[in-house]
Amino acid sequence: MKRAFLIILVTVNCFFAISFTKPAGNTAIQSDWGEWKAIPAYNGILFRVKKGEYNQYAQKYYWYFQFKNQYTKEVTFNYGYTPIDQSYTCNPNHYKDLQAGEESDVTGDLLAENSRVYVCVGDVKWVP
Repeated sequence: MKRAFLIILVTVNCFFAISFTKPAGNTAIQSDWGEWKAIPAYNGILFRVKKGEYNQYAQKYYWYFQFKNQYTKEVTFNYGYTPIDQSYTCNPNHYKDLQAGEESDVTGDLLAENSRVYVCVGDVKWVP
């Protein structure tokens, strides 16, 4: 009984170690960031994206996002992202607060999209 439990435990640990490691093959990693682009209607809020490695377990790509505030005042907004073919479902449910001239930390997520993502912004407010 003790031996069977040990075999099961080792098997489970091996499964998780294999499932969450990066694939060793060609992962189509984008080494450089895309250019900064302005959010339509909010020219002072810029964003850029970068495609990362492919996660075989999730069968999705890592996508990384960064924002920059070029306004002279602090700005807060909500943002979201989605595969380009689902842009109509983009839900700005992540919050960002940027001081004047500040670049955000890099955030990221797994998306089932190989080449392009859609970024949406809403609820923009300038802090006095």
